[in-house]
Amino acid sequence: MEFQSSDPRQMEPYQEPVAENITGLFVGLSTACVLSSLCTHKYLSVKEWKRLPWIIWLVLFIYLSSVVFVFGFVIIQYGIEASSSSAACSSPSLLCLGAYLASKTFIYLFLVDRAHIIRRTTKSRSKSKLYIWNCFGMVAIYTIIGTLGLIYQKYRLENEMHHWRKK
Repeated sequence: MEFQSSDPRQMEPYQEPVAENITGLFVGLSTACVLSSLCTHKYLSVKEWKRLPWIIWLVLFIYLSSVVFVFGFVIIQYGIEASSSSAACSSPSLLCLGAYLASKTFIYLFLVDRAHIIRRTTKSRSKSKLYIWNCFGMVAIYTIIGTLGLIYQKYRLENEMHHWRKK
């Protein structure tokens, strides 16, 4: 929920237009339906889970992280009032950061695997230095980005709470 004034004495919550709420809800639910159907299709097409290749697991993880993000967004946006508590206020950004990092990591690992196949190298994935460097290097970078994002959010929330207490 956004506020229309920066003066704490005039803090009136911003009222979203009805058309904006309806459009957002429609887009969120239709996206959730599409992602759910894709996940269901992929789930039903698997005959043996033990013999599933790594790349199919990555595709499933990409779908699942997207489903978690969309359903979480719809629940937070339309089911929970963000200004009701500090946890409700910080949960949308945590959800967004977590889903973004998870989906980017899975997509990057998917692309690294595709690049390994296109290179037509005779080395296996576990013996290819380029493959290992790309996998672990980018996962480490995304871990650092996620950690910095969490630290920034904690600092920002504490700073805002301290700012409002002083006034």
